[in-house]
Amino acid sequence: MPVKQYFPLQDPVDSEDVVDRAAFLDELGQRLGGGERLLLSGPRRTGKTSLALEALRRLKASGHYTAYVDLFGVESRGDFAELLVDALFENRSRLQRTVRAMRSLASGVAAAANGLDLKFPGFDLAFSLAKKSDDALFEESLDLAQRIAAEDDRRVIVVLDEFQDFGKLGGEAVFKKLRAHFQRHAYVSYLFLGSQAGVMRELFGRGRQAFYRFAVPLDVPPVPEAAWVSYMDGKFRSRGLLPTDLALRDIVSRTGGHPSDTMWVCQEIWHSAQEIGTSTLSVELVEVGYERALQHLQLAFDEIWNGFTGHKGLQPLVSRIANGEQAYPKGEHPQTVTRALHELLGTGVATRLGRGTYRLTEPMLAEYVRRRTGR
Repeated sequence: MPVKQYFPLQDPVDSEDVVDRAAFLDELGQRLGGGERLLLSGPRRTGKTSLALEALRRLKASGHYTAYVDLFGVESRGDFAELLVDALFENRSRLQRTVRAMRSLASGVAAAANGLDLKFPGFDLAFSLAKKSDDALFEESLDLAQRIAAEDDRRVIVVLDEFQDFGKLGGEAVFKKLRAHFQRHAYVSYLFLGSQAGVMRELFGRGRQAFYRFAVPLDVPPVPEAAWVSYMDGKFRSRGLLPTDLALRDIVSRTGGHPSDTMWVCQEIWHSAQEIGTSTLSVELVEVGYERALQHLQLAFDEIWNGFTGHKGLQPLVSRIANGEQAYPKGEHPQTVTRALHELLGTGVATRLGRGTYRLTEPMLAEYVRRRTGR
């Protein structure tokens, strides 16, 4: 078997690395299993997808049908339809062949050559969908979850990740079409995920938008310091690296408990300990691991920072927030700052704490900005 990363650096993570989410996962399961439609939004790499997949795993184990589709990188309605249809058909154990393969079959490949059994229930539906054009398949796919739920007498839970990216497949019109179909699905629960918090708020919170009040918004709770300390203590000790309580709390202080960044720092601490040949996780070792992690994250942070170049006032605003300064400085036109804030909050890079108070959602990004701007 391939060796897994000691501390996972990509989302999603396995169940064992979902830290202190039991109560939230219970709530997700109860709400989705009870027929609610939910919305989770927040920056990338904060664990939304891991939570959604763990919730789906639990719901599937309890007898529900589930489907997960990530819209990131989907370039056409046909692509989306194939992904959704495949995910839904996976709940029917004998329909393991993808619709993409069946569409090739429908174009003339002999069924016998593919070893397909054409007699089991459900194949006729799959094969009829495979013969449709992209546009027709898209239309059929939107009601397929409800159809399967009714035929098999099972509630279906559908997760649509990076939901805001649907706009690339048809703008406002495609969201209206989705709403028109989804609102009729009595036996389907939907969980919408999105990394562009501002866009998701617009989609689900503004009266003129198609998905206005369509889903209950839920905030992903932060992981408490004590939970991180317990998790890291167990992981490090399982590999013979003995941490001090002060060192573990120092990790959380530096990363702010940001899920991905905390894993990065822990992974680099582990590598550093192996290179140094120590079995003690000290505050000094945390410093080494933190600096190494920050160096590895620099390319990602460069991309974020450079992405602000084309927006007037955005980089100075990010710098002020990173340094704990007022968002609206003296001498700066308020409208310029307001427009920059609207743009920034829409990216999910920053969040509003209170009136006139903001912070970057990723403390290590804030440290990167402070060093880059020399302040």
